Amino acid sequence: MPNFLSKLNVSRTLIIIVALFAFSAFASNAQGVRGVVTDPAGLPVIGASVFEKGTSNGTVTDENGLYSLSKLASGSAVLQFSCIGYVSKDVALNGKAVVDVVLEEDNEVLDDAVAIGYGTVKKRDLTGAVSVVKPEDFKNKNNGSIGDILQGAAAGVSVRSTGEIGGTPSIQIRGTGNLTNNDPLYVIDGLPTSNDINFNVNDIESIQILKDASAAAIYGSRAANGVVIITTKSGKEGKTKFEFNSQVSVSQLKRLKMANAAEWKAYYDEAFDNAIAEGVEGVTSRMDHWDYDTDWQSAYFKTGVTQNYDLSMSGGSKTGNYRTSFNYMNDTGTTINRLMERYTFRVNTSSKLGIFTIGENMLFGSTYVRNAGGGAVRKLGGSIADVVRMIPTIPVYDPVNGNEGGYGIGNEIHARALGANPVAQSNNRDRSSETLFIRGTAFAEANIFPWLKYKLNVGLDISDNVVNSWTSGYTVALNSASGSSSATASHSRNNTLLVENTLSFDKEFGKNKVNAIVGTTYQHTSFQTSSATQQNLITTASGEFLTTVSAGTSSASASGNRYEAALISYLGRLNYDFDGRYLFSATGRMDGSSRFAAGYRWGFFPSVSAAWRISKENFFNVGWVDDLKIRANWGNLGSQNVGYYDYQMYINNYAQYLFSGGQGDITHGQTMVKLSNQNLTWERLEQINAGVDLSVLNNRLQMSAEYFNSTSHDVLTALNLLGTTGNGGGNPYVNAASIRNSGFEFNVTWRDQPNKDFSYSVSANLSHTANKLLSFGYGKTEQYTDYTTTRVGDPIGMFYMIKTLGIFQSQEEVDNYVGPNGKPIQPNAKPGDLKYADANNDGVITTDDRVVAGNPWAKLEAGINFSASYKNWDFGLIGFGKFGNKAFNFNRWYMEGFQDCNSAPKNYDYWRPDNKGAKNPRLLYGDERNVYTYIDRWLEDGSFFKISSISVGYTLKVPALQKYFESIHFTLTGQNLITFTKYSGYDPDFQGTLFEPGMDFCTYPSPRSVIFSINAKF
Repeated sequence: MPNFLSKLNVSRTLIIIVALFAFSAFASNAQGVRGVVTDPAGLPVIGASVFEKGTSNGTVTDENGLYSLSKLASGSAVLQFSCIGYVSKDVALNGKAVVDVVLEEDNEVLDDAVAIGYGTVKKRDLTGAVSVVKPEDFKNKNNGSIGDILQGAAAGVSVRSTGEIGGTPSIQIRGTGNLTNNDPLYVIDGLPTSNDINFNVNDIESIQILKDASAAAIYGSRAANGVVIITTKSGKEGKTKFEFNSQVSVSQLKRLKMANAAEWKAYYDEAFDNAIAEGVEGVTSRMDHWDYDTDWQSAYFKTGVTQNYDLSMSGGSKTGNYRTSFNYMNDTGTTINRLMERYTFRVNTSSKLGIFTIGENMLFGSTYVRNAGGGAVRKLGGSIADVVRMIPTIPVYDPVNGNEGGYGIGNEIHARALGANPVAQSNNRDRSSETLFIRGTAFAEANIFPWLKYKLNVGLDISDNVVNSWTSGYTVALNSASGSSSATASHSRNNTLLVENTLSFDKEFGKNKVNAIVGTTYQHTSFQTSSATQQNLITTASGEFLTTVSAGTSSASASGNRYEAALISYLGRLNYDFDGRYLFSATGRMDGSSRFAAGYRWGFFPSVSAAWRISKENFFNVGWVDDLKIRANWGNLGSQNVGYYDYQMYINNYAQYLFSGGQGDITHGQTMVKLSNQNLTWERLEQINAGVDLSVLNNRLQMSAEYFNSTSHDVLTALNLLGTTGNGGGNPYVNAASIRNSGFEFNVTWRDQPNKDFSYSVSANLSHTANKLLSFGYGKTEQYTDYTTTRVGDPIGMFYMIKTLGIFQSQEEVDNYVGPNGKPIQPNAKPGDLKYADANNDGVITTDDRVVAGNPWAKLEAGINFSASYKNWDFGLIGFGKFGNKAFNFNRWYMEGFQDCNSAPKNYDYWRPDNKGAKNPRLLYGDERNVYTYIDRWLEDGSFFKISSISVGYTLKVPALQKYFESIHFTLTGQNLITFTKYSGYDPDFQGTLFEPGMDFCTYPSPRSVIFSINAKF
């Protein structure tokens, strides 16, 4: 028994000991861990994520930075601490129940290097107005050009779209500063160039937009319209990496709601009946309609497919890096007989040997475009205009009543059409353009001392373009004469050579930091072109044309031109930084241009800027403010918006004269055809800019605001001369006008990561720009087009229209609308006709009654970019809009202009005795009283907000594939699918012209697209 009891006591003791250990472990796990998360200043970090590594067990810190976490897997768990604006940290528990953590600030966003021309500066140290756009902001869009990328991406940058194949959007930075060309300067890897389609946007590392005089002054004479600096991708140190991108998009154009044949016949029967009753000259009976029912939008529009494939290879070591890429793009367009095809190959390398670094950034490629431009913005014509104009009772093909090629064009009895057959136009003419191009820079650097560096940069931009075109000469519209068939071949070459030498200094002296650069640049451009044309082309037995120039049987005609220009510059910039608190920059550039006469070729363009970082002052103690800086600058920029030889006289060397009363020999001579102005010189833009930058809440919220005011002086403008001067070659340019642009810009970005699985970012920008013409010069005070006026004291291109006052509802209203003389102002009007304002009160309605009727310039422009990720999923949305502007809808003028036979709207609401509440006047054929082009009836609210891109993506993570692929990402994107607008045309985001910016001349719209993308890294 004692032995048994002894054994029992031992067993009980062991059980108790084991139980105590188990309970202790259980209690430890149940207790979990708690603590506080602070920043280096001891302030609580609010909203920091705290997770047990490898699990979904997590929480966030409260307003005091406190956290607590229970049910840990073990006492040796590892906690992950993370928060937007701080460097993430892993901490092992090692059995601790209390863990306090200090998170270091992550200034990566503010410390990003920003290219400012001939150098870089930290984003936090900018003293000028610079916007930055990165690849992640546009990676899922179908971007054909740089302009597509910038749409809605930056405040103060206005982009007008074109859906035309081979077209490029127009870009304006901070308004209209001159009267000739408002395109900004583009600099790609240090090479000044143009915005064109000969570029692979997948190669872009970042885009910087220099918007004010301080930022852009380093580019002097070409920076008045702003500067877009593009840096392409380079290799990173590490093993070789491959990346493959594939995009396939399906696109369609918006369709306007047009009447079918039955509805159209009813409209025009009534219009003819009213004309007959009215006694309109030449209208005695209705048309004897054909029974066709053609949908011209379906006949001309098609589903476009774009394929874009990109393969890159990159890598590097401590002594060098490399990146090469190959891109192929094929776009079939959204209308018939269109095609664009592009191949590009890029090689970027850099190698170090001792104090020397050499490298290059070169692009090689070719672009083929068929039938680009087909009248996209041509007034009163072009492919889209004819789709809108053609009537449904005409067939596409009509071998019996059609033209020489068998296409339907209508006739006077059955289908009296004004428009041209767009299918016949497309099939009876062709234009193809092929361009071979080389563009890039090669550089050599010598680090003479750690603080002194010399750089030689040599750039080359060569494009060789061949254009072949032909036309059958066949009639494509009723009442238009046939012409001769012809073929034209042209060749042009553009060569640009750039040589730059710079010496840069960068050194710190205690709290003082000095960065400076001086240099010289030389750029030479040459352009030459030649073309040949022959008519009366040979046809085959089947009637097909041979479309080469040599197939013509007439005498050939030829022409050619050659131009050259040079620009030499001296530049310098000094940046001074004291303790990160006081920042100062001064820039100067002197340019000499061959485009001006001797004595006027040189211009000097200076700027100064300063910034004060208040958040680093001792008296400023606001814990939640990470960075606060105010800045201001002033500067001068220039522009040489003239031709190569506008300061010289133009001579015609084909002049002939017959002496001796017609009996002598023909004498050849030369005559001056264009007067010149040898006093031409630089346009100058003077600008002031003030801004504030604010970063708060651990850099999660960042804001910036700008105010700017710029005045362009000596603006180049064409001076109208009387014909009696003998000037017949165009009006000469003079430095005369002055234009002011002013406005504000606001940017805000919020980034957050509530937990380890979910993060998001939203950024928005808002801008307002107002332009005003201060003077034309030479006593001129106004300028007119058919639709607009540009007057001193007003914005450029204001709508100039006769105002409508509604619709006459009865004859009594017509009779009672009288002028100062007591007589009816519109004596020929009838109930249902438009009532016009007698602006000059002379008792009659004429073009003298036109007044400023609307502003084509948006009061506000906005953009938004939202992105989010949850585990393997990601979502993105990009939108932009313009608000407060008017737009002239020429599509409506065609469709509702019943004075001629055009298409008509579906379910058209027009005045009838039984529909007096209609918003449109009565139908009347052959009479323009209700459809003048210069009335405000055609003005609409041009405001819109467009969801330009909405995407959802998924990153595939399969363990079996990770051996071969770093990641595989799939994305589905909808582009331009949703537009919020009251505008009734194809697209409220259209390209106008300088003096007619709000005129939508049936402009080619942006297509709606669905895009499927794959990105694979391996």
